[in-house]
Amino acid sequence: MDSYITASSVLKRLVDNEVEEKRLQMDMLAEIKGQIQNNNLPYGIKTSFNLFSNSIKYRLLGHNNKTSEVFIKILTLSIGESMALDPIRNFIQLALRWQVLQSYKKGSVAVYFLHREFNLHEKLDTVVQRLRKFRV
Repeated sequence: MDSYITASSVLKRLVDNEVEEKRLQMDMLAEIKGQIQNNNLPYGIKTSFNLFSNSIKYRLLGHNNKTSEVFIKILTLSIGESMALDPIRNFIQLALRWQVLQSYKKGSVAVYFLHREFNLHEKLDTVVQRLRKFRV
């Protein structure tokens, strides 16, 4: 769910714009990676990282070693759902079902844009609020 919430922030870039499917996916993935690299992790990802990190970091590379922190972070990101494209694709499908996004085909490429009702920054905040209700 954290991937969905983070990916939803990219929708604000679509106000009065449209974007091809691959570009939208890459922008969402970059947003998730950027937040993780800046240590601005969503709560669920941060909690998972901290639990994983605290349980094995000393066994891997020693006490309070900066290298161990980096290694564990890379390992966590490599296997975490937050770095996969599947949650992004699923979020896009959900946004289409919720009629937040609309799409059309330009040749063989899907192009996405915001539904008229959600073509405002303030309206997109309601999408994030709705997603947060599903957080466990």
